Amino acid sequence: MNQVISIIQAVLGGIGAMGFGIDVKISIIPIWLIFAAMDFSALIGIISGYYPARRALNLSALEAIRTE
Repeated sequence: MNQVISIIQAVLGGIGAMGFGIDVKISIIPIWLIFAAMDFSALIGIISGYYPARRALNLSALEAIRTE
């Protein structure tokens, strides 16, 4: 794994720094943070969809069509 990171750093160091010898470091994101971000975005999606759906549940279809 470290060899792969070293190779990527060497390639990105040459491309990102345009050959000026500037060292480029790769950020390593922990796997728990990826899952936490996915869980958080799913929770926000569920919450933001729940309230409009709950409000639409209380409307009759004919009344909604008439007011539109």
